[in-house]
Amino acid sequence: MLKVSSVTLFVQRRFLVLLARFLRRCMFQVVSVTGAWKLRLI
Repeated sequence: MLKVSSVTLFVQRRFLVLLARFLRRCMFQVVSVTGAWKLRLI
């Protein structure tokens, strides 16, 4: 039982890390795109 819970905890942590990395990449792309748009508008 303890082993299963530790495995699920590990999987959840790994999933959260991947999700955070994905979100960071999306945010970076959005910021770069908006920056380019602002430069184009100015």
